[in-house]
Amino acid sequence: QVDSIAVYLKKLQEANVPVLWRPYHEMNGDWFWWGGRIGENSTADLYRQLYDRMVNYHKLNNLVWIWSVDRPSTPIRKFSNFYRGNNYLDILALDVYGSDFNQAYYDSLMVLSKGKPIVLGEVGNPPTLDILDNQPNWGYWVIWAGMVRNLTKKQHQELVNDPRMLSQE
Repeated sequence: QVDSIAVYLKKLQEANVPVLWRPYHEMNGDWFWWGGRIGENSTADLYRQLYDRMVNYHKLNNLVWIWSVDRPSTPIRKFSNFYRGNNYLDILALDVYGSDFNQAYYDSLMVLSKGKPIVLGEVGNPPTLDILDNQPNWGYWVIWAGMVRNLTKKQHQELVNDPRMLSQE
C-alpha cells in the first residue's frame, strides 16, 4: 500500500505540488491500528519506517511531514513516547477536541519542536483569542468536518478580524 501511494505522490512531485503529509495521526492513541504502541515495533518505529520508505527509497521530496498526536490523556500517551526526533518531521501537530487547549500540551510541543512549526491538526472548536494570547505559536488549525457549525458567526468574525489571522476572507 505504501508503494502504491508513493506512485501518486511522485506524480504530484513531478508537477511541483507540495503535500501536507500527516501519516498515523493521533499516533499516541490506541483507537487506530497504528496507534499507542511503545517498545519494540512501536508506533514511532512505524512512522520512521514510512519516512525512510518515502524519502530514501522513493526519493519523495515534496512531502511536508507532519508528526501528529492527540492529547496525552494517560501517562503512556505522553508525546515523547512517540517522538523520533526532528530529523523525521517538518511540523508537529496536536489534535484537540472539547476545547481542551491545555497549556502543558502546548509547552510540551514547544520543547520537542526545537523551533519547528507547531499546528493544530484537528480541532472541534478553534482556539479562542485568549488561548492564542497564551499559546501564540500555533501556525494553523483545521476544524474537523461538520464541527464548524459549533462556531457562532460572532466567534468566527472575532477570529477572522484579529490582525494575527490570515484567512481567505
